[in-house]
Amino acid sequence: DNTNPKNEIKPDDDVEVAKPPKPTPRPTKRPKNENKPDDNTNTQSENTQSTNGSTGGSGWNFVSSLTDTSTQLDGFESVSTLDWTMPPMDAWERSNTHTSEGGMSLTSGITSDTYYQAGGAPIYSNLTLTTDSSFEGGVLTFMIWAHQLMLPNEVFFVSVDGKVELPPMVTANAAAGGIDGWMEYSVPVGRGERKVTWSHVYNPFGMQSLPPSDGEVGLWMDDVRYAPFTTTARKLDLSQLEMTNGRDGASWQVVDKNRVVASSSDMRREEGNADIQFVLHSQRGGMLKYRVQTSTTAPNDDFAILLNDIVSEAIFGEMFGFEYMLLAVPPGKQVVTLRHRKNPGQFGKSMLGSLGDVGTDGKTWLEDLSFEEN
Repeated sequence: DNTNPKNEIKPDDDVEVAKPPKPTPRPTKRPKNENKPDDNTNTQSENTQSTNGSTGGSGWNFVSSLTDTSTQLDGFESVSTLDWTMPPMDAWERSNTHTSEGGMSLTSGITSDTYYQAGGAPIYSNLTLTTDSSFEGGVLTFMIWAHQLMLPNEVFFVSVDGKVELPPMVTANAAAGGIDGWMEYSVPVGRGERKVTWSHVYNPFGMQSLPPSDGEVGLWMDDVRYAPFTTTARKLDLSQLEMTNGRDGASWQVVDKNRVVASSSDMRREEGNADIQFVLHSQRGGMLKYRVQTSTTAPNDDFAILLNDIVSEAIFGEMFGFEYMLLAVPPGKQVVTLRHRKNPGQFGKSMLGSLGDVGTDGKTWLEDLSFEEN
């Protein structure tokens, strides 16, 4: 392929990228004639049981650890058998400078020399993977290491058949983060032959002068993996999807089989979490649907939902009964965490005490979880 990299796939200005939702605390008052779910979380009974493991026929499929449904496509340890292509200029190549696993990775053609030698034109380093006609569709995940991905100097994005699926606004916010600088990203890829293009761009706006680079320049990719979509149906009942419960903190307790409850009183320290966690692989994203009831008071405790470790929803207050809630879930791989939080701001005991008495129970109840794809 002798295509000039400047003519390679560029971000499509017409593609709309949904911004991630912001936390929206929503206190709800309840009359004195309270209607709270019946639970007995302090004494285990046949209707209330610990859920770190077998659920004994409950409507929740809690497991000690989630099954990894992914398969590695390429770790770049040797010559690849996949259909990788790239332009001859500013080409990607194997490297051992930074690796997330094994001894080799792939690095883009944008280097420190690019900063010193380039003029006022954008420079693209593109890498394309073409799937074959028998590809069943699924989510591609991959690890990225980059010291700096900040405008106006650099951007990184991934497109599928010319449509941007992983936009620069997502990758720029997480440069040099993650584990030892490595961040996991994902893109959904449909069935059949598709062209997935990773683009690392220097000077995307074609500016005549740019701020000087700060430290190491470059981008590395490793551990490209494939995972099938969680479901091919439009609506998925999440009751039988594998979930972990309380792996790093307090556990949620099953009440009446289909309902769970978490309590701040189960957390012995001044702050803590009770987490239910599961993974969704979706092609188009969709809506997480659930029914929740809380008896919480911020900043003492609340209920939050995290998507890939980022808080996307936060709820506190007194609720008269269960309320039906919706949360938009982006496409690709999303690690969903349902979290009852005690003292999420990690305030001191004296600080919390100065706010006065708490009139709520410090509990969150959940039931009827489902996911409906767009």
